[in-house]
Amino acid sequence: MPASYCRVDAENGDGIDDPSEDALSIMIGDLNHTDNTFVVIQPDTEDPVWFASVSLLDEGGFEVELRDMRHREHQLIVQHEASRIARDVTTWLAARSKERPAYQLAVNQALKHLAGTRYGAEDYELALFGLAVLCGEAPDEAIGQVVIAARAMDSALRRAGIEGLGIFGPDAAAHAPVIAAALSDPDPDVREAGHTSLKLVLRRKEPDEELREAVHRAVEQQRLGDRDAP
Repeated sequence: MPASYCRVDAENGDGIDDPSEDALSIMIGDLNHTDNTFVVIQPDTEDPVWFASVSLLDEGGFEVELRDMRHREHQLIVQHEASRIARDVTTWLAARSKERPAYQLAVNQALKHLAGTRYGAEDYELALFGLAVLCGEAPDEAIGQVVIAARAMDSALRRAGIEGLGIFGPDAAAHAPVIAAALSDPDPDVREAGHTSLKLVLRRKEPDEELREAVHRAVEQQRLGDRDAP
């Protein structure tokens, strides 16, 4: 399992590795004047060179501090909306490392944008195209983000992830079981996305039951190929 990039810790002991924008928003919203007045986000290293903190003010609102010692950067801001703070801090965090967050953040935002559209609408086509362009920049990295979305609790984001896997075509064959699971999803939009994406990934046109069999065959063929590889 890859090492975490950063961690957010709250005064009350709660903490999350590599927090999402939504997770940050929830943790900021949970701050109180009794035993949980601040959260701190910093690299998961022994000697952090940057940090972001959000503190609850006595008079209401939040004090946001952003500091990067490498670039002598220091910002001190007062905000009142947890979701706005989470979005701004997430954007700031993405610029802290050249290793991964900026691109992953862009892919995640593209997936969320796609999730907010409806199939067949003009903005849907634009959102799908935008995601496809991003995925083409670093497909090996992007596909991991798309798979995470395909397993999300939110049905709209789950649908976007399944549609995103279809973008990769046969290159996403290893994730065919994730798409196949969508054929039984309680949400009809996710089921439809699963049907469409499986056809793209497996290049098949069979009904659902036969597609499931095609998935099993594709996975078994890949397993045999991996076993026989030198």
